[in-house]
Amino acid sequence: MQEQIVTRFKRFIVWMCRICYCRGFGVQSPWAYRFVRYVINEHYPYYAYKEIEKKAKGESVLAHKLGRLYLRIANHVQPKEVVQYGNTKKVYDMYFKAGCRKSRLVKLTDDTDIKLVDTLDNITLMRIVPDGDYRRLFNKACMKAIDGSVFIIEGIRSNKDAKQFWRETVSLLDGVVTFDLYYCGIVCFEKKLFKRNYIINF
Repeated sequence: MQEQIVTRFKRFIVWMCRICYCRGFGVQSPWAYRFVRYVINEHYPYYAYKEIEKKAKGESVLAHKLGRLYLRIANHVQPKEVVQYGNTKKVYDMYFKAGCRKSRLVKLTDDTDIKLVDTLDNITLMRIVPDGDYRRLFNKACMKAIDGSVFIIEGIRSNKDAKQFWRETVSLLDGVVTFDLYYCGIVCFEKKLFKRNYIINF
């Protein structure tokens, strides 16, 4: 009970610190505004939300919050495959599939599985957790990205290395628009747009 109170308090502090970045406020790019407004912070109650919450009652509030985001992103991208690396959760599988039922889930559970990336024609949606040899995976995956691809980097503030990796991704990766949601970072491959990083209250 005490742990839940601390977690809620922390989430409230994060939300308050980012209150100026709500629902696309201050975002000048029409494309980025639409993505923030209708994907990241869309409040439409998708039919699958309650169904998945019933099936995964033991998951945390944050896991469901992220899961709902993943559903919306999958619905937006409509990927052939959803590639996941590191600490995959069954609840996330459910949300991804609810967002795009035709998607095939590709799970990379250890470093040897990274070779599977070479067998894919392209990667349009990927979720990666900074763990193991994730940098090598990310670099290989970027070579398979196309315009419209979306990569989700979960836990961008989980440790020092993850923070540095996110800073490098934002500053060094070309042809992308990035969104900092605190709990995760979103990398959108859009070469026709100006490179920009947005801090979003999620």
